[in-house]
Amino acid sequence: MSFGKRKFVWQQLQLSSSEKNLTMCVGSRESCRRGPAPFDIAWVLSLIGAAPLLAQYNSGIRGVVSDSGGAVVPEATVTLKNVATGLASQVKTSQSGSFDFQRLAPGDYTIGVRATGFASYSSRPTLLTEQTLNLPVTLAVGSDTQTVSVDTVAPLLDSADSRLQTTLPQNQIDALPVQGRSVIGLANLAPGVTDTGLATTSGIPDNFNVETTNQANANGRGFDGNLYIIDGLDITSSVRPGVVNTAPNSDSVQEVALQTNTYSVEYGRATSIQTAITTKSGGNRVHGLASYYYTGNRLWARNEFTPARGYSPFHYNNFSGAIGGPIYRNHTFFFASTQFLRSLSTTSGSTTFESPEMVNFLKQRFPNSIGTSLLSTYPVLRATVTGVSRTAQQVFGANCGTAATFNIPCTLPVIDAGTYSLSPFRNGTQWSIRVDQNFKNERIYASYYNSVLNTLNAAVRSGFDLPNRQTSRSFQVSETHTFSPRLLNEAKFGYLPIEGLSGETGPFNIPIINIAGQGTNIGASPAHQDFIRLCCIKWLKPSLLMVR
Repeated sequence: MSFGKRKFVWQQLQLSSSEKNLTMCVGSRESCRRGPAPFDIAWVLSLIGAAPLLAQYNSGIRGVVSDSGGAVVPEATVTLKNVATGLASQVKTSQSGSFDFQRLAPGDYTIGVRATGFASYSSRPTLLTEQTLNLPVTLAVGSDTQTVSVDTVAPLLDSADSRLQTTLPQNQIDALPVQGRSVIGLANLAPGVTDTGLATTSGIPDNFNVETTNQANANGRGFDGNLYIIDGLDITSSVRPGVVNTAPNSDSVQEVALQTNTYSVEYGRATSIQTAITTKSGGNRVHGLASYYYTGNRLWARNEFTPARGYSPFHYNNFSGAIGGPIYRNHTFFFASTQFLRSLSTTSGSTTFESPEMVNFLKQRFPNSIGTSLLSTYPVLRATVTGVSRTAQQVFGANCGTAATFNIPCTLPVIDAGTYSLSPFRNGTQWSIRVDQNFKNERIYASYYNSVLNTLNAAVRSGFDLPNRQTSRSFQVSETHTFSPRLLNEAKFGYLPIEGLSGETGPFNIPIINIAGQGTNIGASPAHQDFIRLCCIKWLKPSLLMVR
């Protein structure tokens, strides 16, 4: 059994759209290759919505330059510089004294203002994800060789933005007890958010599930109204609303912005919580980090109720590392991260199964039967016998010991009772790479996330352990071109396929056979097939952004 989904999105900015989608193929990989066939494949050509690709950065800084008397200062030169990358932009104030910088990455900036007859002005604001910062500038009369430095303090109320937003920078993400090291669950920290919190299809919160559900909601809407974005790429499932298809390593995340009201137009799909994630980029200085989290049964303290043998085996090993820096100073930067999960947990229970005495009886009376061969080849070895559940007398009644039951002894144990303790593994690997290239009037960005999760469905009967595999690959690239201080264009491309295979290997030639009277049966689910849920291509009409 398997599931899969592919998003294939092309965007020329994000303001108005004309959409076209290609084919949807349902069936096995082999049947999709050979073309339509009855009952196992359907080719569909239709107009169906694809998840949109949004602007990479939606932050901005705007303001009005005025003198100490309140009169506006036109034609002042405003220079904005990113502290980490050294990328600088310069504009002239309009006749109304206003300036506006759009499509900015969150981070620390320096802003300088120069005008004839006034002392130079400089400040160092910090811009957050999805923030439009209003920064009024007051120039003092003096020589342009003089500089007035202003310590920028975030206002209690941002008059340039009406959204209800909570922004969590990297230091807060590191300090918070993030469940499973997944930033998806941070949505519960926003004001007005209710419900139980992070959950997944497997019940284990981490960064490796290809489908993660966060049971959080706002505005009276359920979690299916939530929207999740990484650097402008919509990572919300287009098949299951509110479900996330890629969960980034928290060490690769710079900021998380949580919005619960008055979203911008391009986030119209979100009616509950919109989570915008900004990943880290490289800078002019090499920087990195490494972390390791471990827990296991040997670290847990015992109490009066702990079994004498101790706790059942389990362990959790989570390693993460990241590094970023310049490729070409002030122009080209990289940032890469990786995360490894190696874990094991124990599941215990009780069951019933055929007794060894019954198997020996079958070998003597029916040595060549299929049933005897299966029970002999795939015995129950992972259960500890605690007693006899049913004898031949209890199973066959008065017919035991007669020719009708092949003279099976009435006292022969037929079904045993026992307990089992299984320890399946859960191993995940994720890595990412991001590259930023800055030219004079152009910015190019590309990123890629690759996640693989391997799990095991352990069985009490030997030979029927079924390994599973989930994969998620997220790729996007964008190009932002500035034609003038008041005109820019952004083009983007994104691709997000996910796939899940249940039962990669196993004795699939043996169908599931129920054995009457006992809990442990024999056989495996059908061999996996690779299904494609959806393939979409989306074009949007070219559009330009006018900056006032």
